Amino acid sequence: VRPLFYLSLSDLFLGMCWIAGALLYSTPTSKQDLICYNLQAMGQVFYVASFLYTANYTWHLYMDLKVKYNQNLNRMPPTVADYASCIGRVATILSSLIPFLLMVPVFCLGNSSNCYQNFSQKHGCLLMHTEMAEPTNELLMLSGSVCQAMHFYGIGVFLVSFLISFIAILALTAASQGLLNCIVYGWTQHVFLSLKRNICRDVDTQTPLLRSQKKFYASTLPASPPDTEVSTSTLL
Repeated sequence: VRPLFYLSLSDLFLGMCWIAGALLYSTPTSKQDLICYNLQAMGQVFYVASFLYTANYTWHLYMDLKVKYNQNLNRMPPTVADYASCIGRVATILSSLIPFLLMVPVFCLGNSSNCYQNFSQKHGCLLMHTEMAEPTNELLMLSGSVCQAMHFYGIGVFLVSFLISFIAILALTAASQGLLNCIVYGWTQHVFLSLKRNICRDVDTQTPLLRSQKKFYASTLPASPPDTEVSTSTLL
């Protein structure tokens, strides 16, 4: 329950960042560029945290199934389950700490170099990665290069965290495909058995007229030849 709660909490904070950005876009303020820059950086923190918490939640499901399977089959000692639970707590803490540490350069260097002035003001509060404006003064070339580096750094953090989480989920959920196949095949077998029972029930609930016709047709069948009867009696 704990990983799912933290995943929902990160999604909630991300939605609050979106709502705050929409409000700032509709009602401009004097420091809108500064607020929008830091708001989008904070939104990226929750984005990356959401990716990591999704992978963490999938890992918890995988480990719970594995621990229960080993306990029922191999009589695994409880210390192994406690060790897996300890690793899960550490992974939960790192899923919220790593995104913030990765975005510390964007907060520190971006604000110190006034990078919020180099981003477009039209959709700065709505889009996470907006285009950058070229610095007009030669004195701003150094800060412009720093801001450009921070811009591509933020994009790289977003894409790398997404790919790592996606690949981790595909390693962890590969074993569940067999479980899903068992569920599907078991369901189809259950349907076939229920249909077979219904057919047998229909045969048992025939009307007397149909039963008499069935007996009549059975009596009109040709009798077995004498050779067959003699051979049968000889074998017996």
